[in-house]
Parts: sequence; structure tokens; C-alpha cells
Amino acid sequence: MARNRFTMQVPAIDGALDACHAMVDASFGLVCVSAIEPAFERARLRNLHELGFPIECVVATSAVADAGSPKARAVKDLAAVAFVDDYLPYLCGIHDAVHTALVLRQPTGSPNRGPDLARVKSQHENLSAFATWWLANWPTAA
Repeated sequence: MARNRFTMQVPAIDGALDACHAMVDASFGLVCVSAIEPAFERARLRNLHELGFPIECVVATSAVADAGSPKARAVKDLAAVAFVDDYLPYLCGIHDAVHTALVLRQPTGSPNRGPDLARVKSQHENLSAFATWWLANWPTAA
């Protein structure tokens, strides 16, 4: 029987769970906007909940976009105040009113380099560093 990556448990990145709980404790709602097919939306939410993430819902956007990020429409529809991703191309096309934060990947072989970095409003080593920074700077971060 074939298994897809959404039926298997993937461990949380160090500090990510605590970062998400800190954001929720500060009254922020968390939504996972994922470039997956809609058929996997429930499985992704179940996996996140099994890991203990306080995620309200998952919005599946698929990986295809007409122009810019496949996640831009979902971020707009959610009226998000911040959008955090580890993939620079997904931050392109996000409305200027939304704080865009890039969680860095390894610079070698990464798409997270080049002129589009200038459009990102903040960069962080990991999700925990973003949460610490955001909570210290809200509402001036937006």
C-alpha cells in the first residue's frame, strides 16, 4: 500500500512547538497555509494536532500559482497580519500590509537568496526566533 508524506508523522523542528504556543498565549491565531493539494488538508491538520501544535486550520493552496506565490490569495483571504515561511518564493506577491518573515534555510543551494530578499520585512534563524522577535515588537513589527 502506498503511503504519502501526509500520513506519516514528521517530527517538529526544535523550538517550533513552543514558539507556536507562545504566539497563541499572546492571543494570535495560527493557520498553516501549505502548498499541498486540498485532498491532504485534513491529514496535515491531524499531523500538526498530534504533534501538539495549536493550529486553528490548514489552508491547502496546491503548489501551482498563476503569478507569484500560490499562498498569496490565502494570506489575503485570511486577513493575516503576518506570514512566515521558509521558502522565499512563497513570500512574493504577499500584500505590503502583511508582515513577511523568512525563516532562513541553508544558504547553499537555497532559493532564499537574491534580490527578492529585499522585499522581506524580517529574517529569522528559525520559528522560535521569529516568535520571540514578533512578541517583543508587536504592534510595531507590522
